[in-house]
Amino acid sequence: MRKTLAICVWLLAAASAVYGQAATASVDGTVLDSTGAAVPAAEVIVANSTTGIERRVQTSGAGLSRRRI
Repeated sequence: MRKTLAICVWLLAAASAVYGQAATASVDGTVLDSTGAAVPAAEVIVANSTTGIERRVQTSGAGLSRRRI
């Protein structure tokens, strides 16, 4: 749960930086465990704290995720 929360915070920070750059964007990331290994099928939540809208995506087998926002 703490890992998911940390990922969400990171994604929100990244998304806010991207928002001013273009009308559309994507958030890319890699989910790693404490040993640095990829976490396949991890749920990543991209949340807009202003609107409360959340988007969910699962990581690939290599721990990669991409969400268009």
